Amino acid sequence: MDVLNVETLGDTVLIEARTVASEASRPECGLFSPRVHSRYRRTVWDLATSGRPVKVELKVRRFFWQSSMGIDPLLNAFNSLS
Repeated sequence: MDVLNVETLGDTVLIEARTVASEASRPECGLFSPRVHSRYRRTVWDLATSGRPVKVELKVRRFFWQSSMGIDPLLNAFNSLS
């Protein structure tokens, strides 16, 4: 994660950050994919620091896997064995 900015807005500390991973693994099989599906922001409020609430705005990417990558048919075959 890269921290892009930290600032005080009134009584709130705002931290802006982004993820830096160039790929992600699929939880079901552990295979990696570099294909980005979408980008979005997550906002998290944390406990106060020095009496000020902390707001974290995180820019993240969602990755996806296509059956053309050979994952879905392989996963379906494996799941049918169990």
